[in-house]
Amino acid sequence: MKATLHGKAVFCGLLLAFAYSMICPCFGQSREFAAEPVSIEGWFSRSVVLEQLPRSSSDSTALPNITAKRFLADATANSLKTAAQQNVREFAVPAATVPAPTSPASASLPFASFLPPNTFDEGTCGNVRFADGGLAANVSYLVEAGSSCIKVLNPNTGAVISGPTPLSRFFGSSNSTSNVRVLYDPVALRFLVSAEDYNQNRIFVAASQSSNPTQGWNIYSFSMLGTCASGSGDNPKMGQTFLEPGDSQGAIYLSWDIYCAATGLSNFVGAISKTLAYSGSSISAIDGFQGLRVGGISVDGVQPANVMNAGDHPRGEFLLNSYNFKFGGGYCVDGCNGVVVWDFYNGIPASGGSQSLTAVEVATANTYYLPSNAPQPGCAVNTCGPDTGDTSLAGAVTYSAGSLFGALNDSMGILVVEVEPEVNDSGTITGALMRNEICFACAGFTNGGQAYEGAVQPDSERNWVMVYNYSAPGTAGCTPDATTCIYPSTAFVTRRVTQAQNTVDSNSAILALGQSYYSQVNPQGQNRWADYSAVGPSYLSPNAFWFDGEFVESNGNWGSAIGETAYTSVTQP
Repeated sequence: MKATLHGKAVFCGLLLAFAYSMICPCFGQSREFAAEPVSIEGWFSRSVVLEQLPRSSSDSTALPNITAKRFLADATANSLKTAAQQNVREFAVPAATVPAPTSPASASLPFASFLPPNTFDEGTCGNVRFADGGLAANVSYLVEAGSSCIKVLNPNTGAVISGPTPLSRFFGSSNSTSNVRVLYDPVALRFLVSAEDYNQNRIFVAASQSSNPTQGWNIYSFSMLGTCASGSGDNPKMGQTFLEPGDSQGAIYLSWDIYCAATGLSNFVGAISKTLAYSGSSISAIDGFQGLRVGGISVDGVQPANVMNAGDHPRGEFLLNSYNFKFGGGYCVDGCNGVVVWDFYNGIPASGGSQSLTAVEVATANTYYLPSNAPQPGCAVNTCGPDTGDTSLAGAVTYSAGSLFGALNDSMGILVVEVEPEVNDSGTITGALMRNEICFACAGFTNGGQAYEGAVQPDSERNWVMVYNYSAPGTAGCTPDATTCIYPSTAFVTRRVTQAQNTVDSNSAILALGQSYYSQVNPQGQNRWADYSAVGPSYLSPNAFWFDGEFVESNGNWGSAIGETAYTSVTQP
C-alpha cells in the first residue's frame, strides 16, 4: 500500500538532481508526498558491559581517517558541492549583522556551568577527521559519544566514569563505526545509542539495561536498506516516543539515506519496539517506509524527533526535513524554501493495525542557500576555511510541548525553525504552523564571523539553547582571544519562549575558544569539520539543557567541550 498525501506547494523553482533534472510544480499546484512500506531484517547482536571494556585511546579496528562526507559512493556530488560553495555568497539575503559572541563571564546569558574542554579529542577517537557527536544525561550519568568513541561522565563534576571506548568495540563491529546519536528515555530510565558501520552498511542500536550506562547494554543491528557499494548507506538518525498503540513503552525510530550510482538517492525510516529492545528480546525486523519523496523527488536527511518530555504523547512520531541534495539547483545553491513535516502514525501498531506516513510542507519566510566555507584567521573565505556542510537538518530535531525544533546551515548563518504540527483523529497530518523562524547571524557577525552547525535543545516550557560553531577572519598566526583572533570555536545562544516572535537573546557566548589554525583536507578538497553538534535535555534540574560542540585544540586537531545552561531565575534574559 502506498502512503501518500497531497498538499499545497509553497516553493517553485528548478529542482536539479545530479543524475537528471525535473521541474517542480508551480506555486499553488498540489505536490505529492510519497513513500512505500518495507521491512528490514534485524538481529540481536549481544549484550555488553562498559565497565568490562578497557579504557583506550585507540583501537586496531578503527580506520585512521574517515574522509567521506555524505554519499560516499558519489564523488561527483561532492565535487559539485565543493565547486558550488565558491560562489554561494551572492545568493545571501541582506540582513543586519549581530553582535559577536563574548566570553561566558561577560555574557548576559543564563550560563550555569561547563565541563572541562577536551572531553573528547581527535587522538582519543581513533584520529577520525570529524567530531559528530551525541549527548544524553540523567541525574547520575552523562553519556558522550564522538565520531568513533563513547565515554560516561559524572554530570556534576565532569569526572570520567568509563571510557573512552571505541564504538567498534562497544557495538562489536569489525569495522570503524561513526555518525553516532545518543538519547535518554526519562520514562523507562534507559540510554539509547545508534551508529553505523560504513563498510558493511549496517546500523547499530544499543539500549542500556538500566539507568546506569556502565552496566549492561542490549545491542541490535540492521542492514541499511537498498545499499550497494561500501559507504552508500549514510547519515543515520534516531528519535523516540514513550507510547505507541502496540507498545506501552514507545518506539525507537531510525532513519538513513542511501545513494547508489545506478538508482540515485533514496532513504528509509522505521520503528522498533522499546519493550523488545529493553528486555533484550529478539527483533527480527524493522518495519517502516522507504523512498520518501516530495513532488516525485527523493528528500534526504529526514530526522525523527526526540520526544523529550515524559508527559508528551503526540499522535504519532514526527519527522522533519529541509530541502538539500536534489533541490534548488543541487544542495540549494540557487536557493530553497520550506521544510517538510511527516507524521509516522502507528509506528508500533496494535494487533491488526498498520503503519501510515503522511506529510505537509511549511513555507519559510527565508529562502536558504548552501553555505560557503567559514573564515578563520589566516584563511580567505571559500578557500581554506572549515567546511560548513549543507542545508540538511543535520543536528537533532526535538519535540517539546507540541512544537518541533530544528536548525540548518544557511549561507553565512543558521536557520532555526519551531513548527507546530496539526494531526486529525486518524493520525493524518493536516497542517503545520511556523511558530518561530530565526535566521541567526545570516548576515554574519559584527566582526565578520560566521555561525554554522547549530543544534537546538528546548526545555519543557519551550525555552531553548542553541550550540553552534563560530569562527572569524583574522591575522595568520595570531594568539587566540575572544575578540580579534577566533579560530573555529564552540558557542551558544538562548531564547525564552516569551520573547518576541522570531528573536533570540541579543548576546551569545563562547564555550570553548579555538586555539589554532584548522586544516583537515580530505580527497574531495573539503576542510573536514563536524556534520552536527550535540544537544540534550537535562533531567537533573528543570528548564536546563546540555550541549556539546567542536573546537580546535592547540595542536590543530579537533576537541569537544560540554556545557550546561538553565533558566533558573525570573531575572535572566
